[in-house]
Amino acid sequence: MKTFMKLTIIIFMVGAASTVAAKYKPYTVLLDPPPSLGVLEVVSGAQGFDKVGKNKGWVGFEAGDQGTITFRLKGSSANETQCGGTPPAKWVITKIRLSDNGDETTQKGLNFGAKQDEWLVRAFLGVDKDTGVLYDVGKSEAWTSVAIFNRNDHPQEWGLKIAYYEVTATNCTTDNIATTDPGVGNRGK
Repeated sequence: MKTFMKLTIIIFMVGAASTVAAKYKPYTVLLDPPPSLGVLEVVSGAQGFDKVGKNKGWVGFEAGDQGTITFRLKGSSANETQCGGTPPAKWVITKIRLSDNGDETTQKGLNFGAKQDEWLVRAFLGVDKDTGVLYDVGKSEAWTSVAIFNRNDHPQEWGLKIAYYEVTATNCTTDNIATTDPGVGNRGK
């Protein structure tokens, strides 16, 4: 029986349109898989634009900013990138889902797996509009770190947009899974 651990993170703040050239911002969100069962914990504090008062895992992109968000499992090394690596990884990231719906007070995403708004699809190329799935692989193809690109390209008049992310990690030996759900704030281009 697989055990699911869910960690939903609010990670993207999408900005708005401007005539200023985009600035590239790389962020890393460190995730700590549980020793056995439990929750995939976000270790990284709030980062980037508008981070004051935000929970762990928040990544803020100011108007005109674009960049990558790399999700990395704590304790992984360059030699420990997949379940079959030498030495083999203990956990790997197997799924990333996004949602444009969440509770700004708790900073937790809602309606993962549901149809998503067009701005989210524009900001994160490759996201499935009907499910919010951005990355979904089996554990034999999965890695201990995964980078996604945030274009942050909606018009500034649309205001602040928050994308909530849900990262799932799978244990290479037991097939147990852990999930988290923080958010990202985007101000647009």
